[in-house]
Amino acid sequence: MKHNLKQKSTRTAAKKPAEPKLNLIYGLILLGYSFITVLTPNLNTLDSAGPKFYTLAILNLVVYMIILIDNQLKSQLDFHWSFFRTWTGFIYTLFLVVSLLSFFKAFNIYESIIDFSKLFTIFSAAYIVSIILRKDKRYLYVISIALTFLLIIDSFTVFYHIATCLMEGKGPDIYEIKSIYSNKNILSAAIFVKISFVLWLLSFGRGWMKALGGFALFVAYMATLFMSTRSFYVGVIFLVITYYTFIFIRYYRKNEKRKIIMLTIFLSAALILGLFLFLGTLKYLYPESSRDGYAVDVITRLKTITQKSETYGYGSRTASWQRSLKLIEEHPLLGVGIGNWKIEILKYEGPTTGAYVYMYKNHNDFIETTADTGIFGGALFLGIFVLIFANFIKAFFKAEKAEEDSYKWLFLPAFGLFCYSFDAMFNFPSNRPEIISFFAIFVGAGIAFSPPTLFGKRQPSSGILPSVTLITLFLSFMFGSIYIFYLNFESLKLQRIPKEEMKGGGMLTSKSELFLNGFPAIPDISIEGEPIAVTKARYLITEKKYQQAIDLLKKDHSSPYDSRQEYFIAASFFKLGQTDSTLVYAHKVYKLKPFFSNNITLMSNAYETKGNFTEALKVLVDHIKLNTKNNQPISDIIYKLQADLTLKAKIYKFQETCKNGLASFDRKEYSNSIKNFSEFIDKEPGLAQAFEYRAFSYFYLNKFQLSLKDIERAIVLDSSKSGYLNLRGVDKHMLGNDSAACADFQTAINMGDTTAITNYQKVCKKK
Repeated sequence: MKHNLKQKSTRTAAKKPAEPKLNLIYGLILLGYSFITVLTPNLNTLDSAGPKFYTLAILNLVVYMIILIDNQLKSQLDFHWSFFRTWTGFIYTLFLVVSLLSFFKAFNIYESIIDFSKLFTIFSAAYIVSIILRKDKRYLYVISIALTFLLIIDSFTVFYHIATCLMEGKGPDIYEIKSIYSNKNILSAAIFVKISFVLWLLSFGRGWMKALGGFALFVAYMATLFMSTRSFYVGVIFLVITYYTFIFIRYYRKNEKRKIIMLTIFLSAALILGLFLFLGTLKYLYPESSRDGYAVDVITRLKTITQKSETYGYGSRTASWQRSLKLIEEHPLLGVGIGNWKIEILKYEGPTTGAYVYMYKNHNDFIETTADTGIFGGALFLGIFVLIFANFIKAFFKAEKAEEDSYKWLFLPAFGLFCYSFDAMFNFPSNRPEIISFFAIFVGAGIAFSPPTLFGKRQPSSGILPSVTLITLFLSFMFGSIYIFYLNFESLKLQRIPKEEMKGGGMLTSKSELFLNGFPAIPDISIEGEPIAVTKARYLITEKKYQQAIDLLKKDHSSPYDSRQEYFIAASFFKLGQTDSTLVYAHKVYKLKPFFSNNITLMSNAYETKGNFTEALKVLVDHIKLNTKNNQPISDIIYKLQADLTLKAKIYKFQETCKNGLASFDRKEYSNSIKNFSEFIDKEPGLAQAFEYRAFSYFYLNKFQLSLKDIERAIVLDSSKSGYLNLRGVDKHMLGNDSAACADFQTAINMGDTTAITNYQKVCKKK
């Protein structure tokens, strides 16, 4: 009995001490980083990213203040510096420094300030997350479970939209599925990037956590298929291969072959079942008329990855990447300056399109970052991903059979950045707070769970001064970022107004004073790449304040390759009757954007106003040839203007003779009219109207055969005039050929000629 009691006592003593409870405040803080960018509304801005970055920056400041006054963290002497004592933290910090140095290469410093504020805000979030997770790893369960439930909600939003449309008998508009996010692409990315949290629960959770993970994984996979996003189709393929490799090695080392077989069957069955459900829905439930570029099978959708945008018509991703590589070649050391990619890329992109709809993001964060900050900056950015995944691989292969804890915590940041990298490879999550906030969580976790190996055992914070300096820097940059985001937020609210007013071909109705006085100094380029000065000028031109618009635009130097400034200056000069100045600026636009039809129209009109019909026509003809050769669209206005100018040029060349003929015709002096138009035709035989007036003159003199001959020549030159056919019909009737006359009357009626109806009734209607 005593022996049993002793054994019981020994077992009790051997029990692990109870783990301390998690701090509720820090749990809520981590949930805040997970949800705040998703829940922040648009707040009447043109781009929801603005207010989302703003709220994230405010959250950083509040949380950092909480950390600074927390007594529990103060006991950890190096909590300020633990982030920087890891290789990943050091490289991330170095990337921040290189981004600052790139300011020296920036053409537009305001764009650099805004982009660096975004970069620092995410860096701060990662820094804070690393401090909290280093304090207690178990917070990772809080984040993972919460985001798994959000993933399920996001996925069911996709299914709900599709089911609703199918019940209404119409095909789902995939592009309209966006849940609580800004658009379809962000929802797709949010689903895919959260799969890493599900995989972590599935791999290391117990009981209900595994079940929750398995269910969430399947619905996320199905939602990804139905969202028809090419980048994540690629991502799914690579993620399946990578995850299966992990579980195979994991259980093979533990001699748990049964688990390998079971998981292989489970994953294979889930993948095949999901694919069959997706393809079956497309084939049997989608109306055939609704199957567009999105509602297709996986292979067909993947083949379109290099095509031009169906929505905007600008170049493909690969074309943008090639242009970006040119920038990298030109600026290899510090790049073009952080945030200046969208400005400098117009040097190459602008001349390739006639529209002012640009790819203001590169659709590849790795390439754009390299173009912005140089090769060294791009390598540092890529190094963040590589190091965290390498730390996981190293811990995984070093671990003994029963030592999963050594790599368990690194699994989430490693697979999280793996998922994130597919969005970064094909899209621009750096400008989407809902997605890049996960980057902060993954990097923060990766740094928190990596051993602090830099600087040896020496504490960088061994003195008060270094910590005070660090705190001062953080607070200064945090307050500065909040102020910059406030200015950007105010600007985005004003940017929304012209966008809404011009929607669907609408007109600008607001007063120019609202924009002249309302826009803050930062930014000076809109979220869509248009200089703010151009937005202001649009309203001034609408109010006919042309000189004020010119003065405003001449002072703007925000974007040297955009050419909208020069175009609106040229348009304003034209309204003021200053054609020489119009042509000076229109030619500047032409050098930067040769396919732009509106500028060609403006140039042609300016030459016409000067009386130079030859040059006015040449501009149009050259434009048609150039655009046709380069498969660029040509506006119908260009063709109409060409036809009108051709007529005007012919009349202008012999205008005295033409004027005399018209005057004689109006006075009913038909013999003189015939004389003048005959003289005109001898000099210019290609004008249909000259034959028209001479034909009518012959008709009124009862010379029907001559009238018929002239009107037939007019029809050869211009077959679009129904009146010509009506006159030919009358001539034929007067010459006794009623059957031919009736055919002409009928054709003229079909073309909309009301006079021909009367003639038809008189001549052709049977009694």
